[in-house]
Formats: sequence, structure tokens, C-alpha cells
Amino acid sequence: MLEVARARGGAALRYVETPAETLPFGDATVAMVTLSFGLRNMTDPARALSEVARVLSPGGHLVLLEFSKPAAWFAPIYGLHARHVIPRIGAAVARDRGAYTYLVESIERFPGREDIAREIAAAGLDLVEERAFVFGVARMHIGQKA
Repeated sequence: MLEVARARGGAALRYVETPAETLPFGDATVAMVTLSFGLRNMTDPARALSEVARVLSPGGHLVLLEFSKPAAWFAPIYGLHARHVIPRIGAAVARDRGAYTYLVESIERFPGREDIAREIAAAGLDLVEERAFVFGVARMHIGQKA
């Protein structure tokens, strides 16, 4: 993914692949951190969020996109789809049913929106916006450093 971003060029950005729990940046040196569908796979999500807060400059933003708990009315439909359709697609397309079974299990174990909001606040960021997508299956949390 980083190679694709670099190839696109455009803005003078520095692309870095690094563990989120130990960011190689100085305090208050980063304007924005984006993280998509990765927090649930981290060994220590709270530490990663604290690191993000440390490196963000005042007024800087964290944009976190992650799977979430779907709306109550949609949860049974999504649950059937997730447990029965997603692993089959993984087996057919990626030839790796296990990875897609893990995907579903990791989504089901991942904390809900209130817990994520608390973790963002505990890291020292203000939650300034939250948006749900696909009836709550995915959620964007936007935090800001004061």
C-alpha cells in the first residue's frame, strides 16, 4: 500500500511503516494520523492511541476507521453474512478461508463505539466527530489533540 501511495506522488508526504505502539517521531510533530481497520489487530491498542496522542501537534487529528457493532436491527443480517458469506468469499477469492474467519472473529471481539471513544479520551484526545457507515458496520472516529 505504501508503494502505491508513493507512486501516486502529489503532496510532499513521508510514508513510514512502523509499529503504532512505538512511533519514531518526536512529541507534537505530526498534524494527522490516519488508521484504517488496524486498531483491532494491535497487541496494545491503548498504547498505540497514547503514542498517536504524543506525536500529534496541538490541533492535530486522529482519523480512525474501524469495524464496529452494527445497528441492532441490522446485526442479525450482518451476523449471518459475516459468519457464512465472508469466509466463503475468502476461500474462493483469496484461497484463505482461515484469514477471513479470523477477520469475522476479530470484528466480533472488537470493542464497541463507546469503548473506543473512552480509549481515545484516555489517550488524551477529544472525540470531535463520529460517523457510522453501512448501518454501523464501520465507524469513523475523529479525535483532536487540544
